[in-house]
Amino acid sequence: MVEKLIEIQRDMRGDLVDTLNRELLGPFNGPDEVLHQRPTNRYLLGRLAPAGTEVSPEEDEGAADAATDDDSLDTGYASPISMAMNPSSIGLSFTVGPEVREVEVTAEWGSYANERREVEKKDGTTGEMTVWVREQHIETLSFAVRGSDVYDVEDHVQVQWLCRTLPDGERCAVSVFLVNRIAAANSDRPDDNEWLFQPKLSIRHHDGAAVFQPRSLNDVIDFESLDTDRRADELLFRDRPEYAVGHGCAADWDAEGGLGATVIQTAVLPVHELPRIDPRGSNGLSLDMRVLGGTGPDGIPGERLQQMLAPLADAYGRWVDDLASRVVGLDDRLRSQASEHLDACRLVHDRIVEGIELLSRFEDDASRLARRAFCFANRAMALQRARSEVSLRRRRGESLADPNDVPASWRPFQLAFILMNLPPLVDRAHPSRKTCDLLWFPTGGGKTEAYLGLTAFVLAHRRIRAPVSGHRADGGVGVIMRYTLRLLTVQQFQRAAVLACACEFLRTSEAVWGGESFSVGVWVGTSATPNRYSDPNGYWSDGAKEALQKWREGERPKGGTPAQLLSCPWCGAQLGPSEYEADDYQERVKIFCSDDTCAFAPANDWGLDGIPAHTVDEQIYRHMPSLIIATVDKFAQMAWNGRVQSLFGRVQRRCERHGYISSAEPHPRQRHAADRGRGWPADRVFEVEPFEPPDLVIQDELHLISGPLGTLVGLYETAVDALASLEVDNQLHPPKVVASTATIRRADRQVGSLFRRSLTVFPPPGLDSSDSWFGAEVQSEQGPGRLYLGVFAPGKSVKTALVRVYAALLSRAKRLRQEDPKAVDAYMTLIGYFNSLRELGGAVRLAEDDIPGRIGVLSSIVSDEFDDRLLYERRELTSNKTAEEIPKILKLLEQQFPEGRPRPGEYPIDVLFASSMISVGVDIDRLGLMVVNGQPKTTAEYIQATSRVGRRPPGLIVTVYNWTRPRDISHYERFRSYHTGLYRHVEPTSVTPFSSRARDKGLAGVLASLVRQGDPRMAPEKAAGNFSPTDDWVRQVIELIVERTSAVVGQRHAEDTASELRGLIDQWEHVAVDVLPWSRRGRDRTSDGGWLIDGQEDTDRRGVFVAPGSLREIESEVSVRLIDPAGASE
Repeated sequence: MVEKLIEIQRDMRGDLVDTLNRELLGPFNGPDEVLHQRPTNRYLLGRLAPAGTEVSPEEDEGAADAATDDDSLDTGYASPISMAMNPSSIGLSFTVGPEVREVEVTAEWGSYANERREVEKKDGTTGEMTVWVREQHIETLSFAVRGSDVYDVEDHVQVQWLCRTLPDGERCAVSVFLVNRIAAANSDRPDDNEWLFQPKLSIRHHDGAAVFQPRSLNDVIDFESLDTDRRADELLFRDRPEYAVGHGCAADWDAEGGLGATVIQTAVLPVHELPRIDPRGSNGLSLDMRVLGGTGPDGIPGERLQQMLAPLADAYGRWVDDLASRVVGLDDRLRSQASEHLDACRLVHDRIVEGIELLSRFEDDASRLARRAFCFANRAMALQRARSEVSLRRRRGESLADPNDVPASWRPFQLAFILMNLPPLVDRAHPSRKTCDLLWFPTGGGKTEAYLGLTAFVLAHRRIRAPVSGHRADGGVGVIMRYTLRLLTVQQFQRAAVLACACEFLRTSEAVWGGESFSVGVWVGTSATPNRYSDPNGYWSDGAKEALQKWREGERPKGGTPAQLLSCPWCGAQLGPSEYEADDYQERVKIFCSDDTCAFAPANDWGLDGIPAHTVDEQIYRHMPSLIIATVDKFAQMAWNGRVQSLFGRVQRRCERHGYISSAEPHPRQRHAADRGRGWPADRVFEVEPFEPPDLVIQDELHLISGPLGTLVGLYETAVDALASLEVDNQLHPPKVVASTATIRRADRQVGSLFRRSLTVFPPPGLDSSDSWFGAEVQSEQGPGRLYLGVFAPGKSVKTALVRVYAALLSRAKRLRQEDPKAVDAYMTLIGYFNSLRELGGAVRLAEDDIPGRIGVLSSIVSDEFDDRLLYERRELTSNKTAEEIPKILKLLEQQFPEGRPRPGEYPIDVLFASSMISVGVDIDRLGLMVVNGQPKTTAEYIQATSRVGRRPPGLIVTVYNWTRPRDISHYERFRSYHTGLYRHVEPTSVTPFSSRARDKGLAGVLASLVRQGDPRMAPEKAAGNFSPTDDWVRQVIELIVERTSAVVGQRHAEDTASELRGLIDQWEHVAVDVLPWSRRGRDRTSDGGWLIDGQEDTDRRGVFVAPGSLREIESEVSVRLIDPAGASE
């Protein structure tokens, strides 16, 4: 049934592509069509003007606006429109060998002549009017592949070719052009019959031989000097050569096996289907989560686990052995690179085997505990998979599935990744503990489930292992999962909440996993979630209690909201204000399901205390969720807020009313008195041992930790790594770090700079980009991939191109609903991607008038192919959206177009205008259509953004290039070769922690963070004066910062860092007094005294240091004031 639906959607996608081709390029009604309007107005693409024709001034405003760069996002230099000419030629460049003496060129184009004819009008009458009649032209000629020449194929229509011998003295580089040399009667505005339309060049050898040569290794200068990634690309993409480059158009070719092309040709509207990379299926392997988990807390025996898991490692091992047999057939310079790939594959295989052996050893306590935790993780993930499906169906209004009937199996790469990480998570001294394992898999492949499974293992294992002396392991934060963007963090919190519910459900039902609840917390900025439970006088943001009250009253809160879940993670029931309870006694926001039959409803049969999720910072510090979902920039708060130490297990007391208390929190030390008026009993406060720090740090979307943000993250990681390390037998053991990405280059350097870890990429590449055993490309016949289409309209404004593209797609999709409403749903919501907010804002205005107007024209003129359509729901998804708005937009995106009339307030989104914010975190599988406005700045961004569509249905991505930008032109002219090897074009990232400028920005903050969070005496708000440079912890802080600097960037920088640290310590010691606040928030209102740390944006500076309040604070804001000629400020 699913396969049939996909095939129908593939046909619909093909229909949309064909419609765009006919609508934008033509001829719409076939080669002998008759137009009732000028062809220069009717068609947008493939128009060759007489040479020297300037672009019409009326196109100036649109093109200039579209080319404007803003939002600090350099998408390429835009040429002035006043200097632009309409294109008068298209061409191709290619290479042939010395044996080729002659090739054959076929030139095709259409011309339109105006005539007066009797035509039928709309009202049924006939009358004479001017029409434009098309004539098809096809000319074929042969030319010698030496020298240069021009041939008139028709009057003033020329084929021109240029040949030159390459430096090797044998091969010849050839360029061929079709040129419009017609002399226009009016050079300012040539008549339409002087233009050429739908031009095309095809070139072949007279006997059909594959004479067109690809770029070869001989063209790469000094292969051995290339970096590892470039050498790997040469190996992995060796069978995906480029045979031609377009000029004013794209290039296409017919080639098989990389041995040469038989035909090369121009493509005005290029199309390329990027094959889907599917994770390997089970193929007879025992990967069922329910079977691997067993039916109780003891799981299943090790012998049985070994029998089920060993075939996975064996199958991968056989594949690696097969690769080794293929290396001998490679080019000499590729063999050494292939050997490196094989070594990486064997290392991963050995680690998978080691993980299986850990689970299957007999009479071994470490194995027994790991096996129980592994089985728990499988049971939890089976529940997570089933409940996610139930929740999604309920949100969509579909019939609910029985959770037990929802398939729950691992993909091999997910289970293998978990297995290879079990030994370093169980044994802190394991060599792989200091390795960052990077999960590299295409977007939508299931990376999140892999590290959620690893998370479930860690949470369970902490509860049953013996704690380190002086610590507890039966609670506290076990896993920190970090993201870069607020949208991604919030949505992943919603997904992780399902796992937290599953773990908590198992804890209460199996009764062996400790007394502390499994829970998840979201720790982000105040614009998303509140800092405090109650803050009635909050200036920048409300407290959680006040925000909920405003929600109930229909008002918008200041700052963030605790309502980050709009539906129950367990059953999908809608959550409203009444499901969020502000509990003054515990100073905590509790979340309950609105469905009384749900396990997380207020009254349930399982003893569960609501949905185990925390969305308030103060609540997170006191309850220390098992899993923390955070943004990387939030960790700048370590210098500003002593209570952050709770995330690393550093608590001293427990309050029966409020939870765990750190030394930073002003709180009664022994008891709370009873409050009879409120009915509150007296509660004890007692001392406790600290919890072990987190065992696992997960960094998602690693490619986004780059540039200035990545530099500061790498610097502050010094503090995070030290605080999350645990000393055992005089040895510091850091947490295990895993990361994931779909797009990255030079990952080893980035990981070394960020985490001070070596790198293992999983799955490691084999010999071809199409197959890593764990994932392989799917041929188009077996399953459609994402289809990319390029629109390049020189001489027309980008706004005009957008209007035409949007209108054609939206209107045609509406017509296709008549055929199959369910299948076409994937193309009813159009995602518009924009590189800047200015461009996005312009498109929003177009959707108010121009696009609906064009839809009306199409449905009127071609009523049998296009339908009129009102764009009811036009939404924006940008950084300007509040934390309250984002979940609502995501929920609307999930909404399918119903066959009947939708219910009020539930109309699906027609068009979503999105910035780069959509590139990560939007995992909605119904989306199938995107229009990209201009080539994004980086290939990684292009891949990430376009991967938001086509996860389940066949995806269609239309890129509208800006013809005034050289970078866009280059990507268009090399459209096929660029998309064929898309991942090889990913740009390297840059991270430079401990550089002099980075130290200027963040070294004081790192020093303050470590001193404050690592010493309980220093944590309170007014304790900065307790500082002494002779304290053991201060000495350790200096040593670890200097040592890390040396390891990451070298001894010279380490010496500079040590010198700067001594200067900072001297300044701190100079101002240290009995009562010195850390920042202005700890000052007495009546005091004129200073404090230790100023914020970067503070104007009243009385501190010694300046530290960022967020790792995104790169430079101070600068006020710009406009002054009129008279000198008066505006």
